Amino acid sequence: MKKLTKSIIAMLAMGLISMTASAKSKTKVTLIPHANIGLSNLGSSFTNESENSNVTKPMGQNILVGGGLEAKFALTKQIGVQTGLNFMSNNLGQKYSKSVTSSLINTTTTVKSTATYSSLEIPVLMTFDINTFTLEAGPYVSVPLGQLTQKGSTSIKINNNDPTSSNYSTTTDLNTKLNFGFLLGGDWKKKISGGTLVLGARYITDFSPTQSVLLDSEGKKVEDSEGDLFTRRGLLFNAGFSFAL
Repeated sequence: MKKLTKSIIAMLAMGLISMTASAKSKTKVTLIPHANIGLSNLGSSFTNESENSNVTKPMGQNILVGGGLEAKFALTKQIGVQTGLNFMSNNLGQKYSKSVTSSLINTTTTVKSTATYSSLEIPVLMTFDINTFTLEAGPYVSVPLGQLTQKGSTSIKINNNDPTSSNYSTTTDLNTKLNFGFLLGGDWKKKISGGTLVLGARYITDFSPTQSVLLDSEGKKVEDSEGDLFTRRGLLFNAGFSFAL
């Protein structure tokens, strides 16, 4: 996994350097360092949602935070291609309950859980400039990094007795090595001293669920241990600064 990640970063860096060098004398190249924060509860879905009741996705458990560097290559006065390398900290959470009722006992279990993992995001976007606005759309590659951490609490209430609660924290190996998705967004730009202020929003949607996997003591995959966890979707609010090379 580390070798794959390093290879992707190296290839992207070489590609950006090559594109910048070749395009510098022919077309306008703009660098855009930026940061973003957003919500992953606007569309994300957990695989186990259909099995539970009263499923909610609290805002505080569903935060996306990231940033990176992108480069925009103008093909015409209005049309361009934008790509780069971004880092994302992904938090996806849910709260749900299960009830089991018999003639003597009514048991309600309430679970609150948050899954956290990091990823590298590599977008390849077409851009269209309209005065001070830029529309952008295109695919991206998401590369999960390391393990996924799951934290939460379980509360069990039997009849009218006070509930008993317990907290848990586990780490899970990820079977997903690459995920593909689509991004749609827009930016507003304002020229300031030394460059251009860029403010915007982006909506991201992964095409496939993120999967977990069990590994044995030798680090090998346990047969048929793969399982879907969730499909990430979210709205990102973006702030950056662009300057021409």
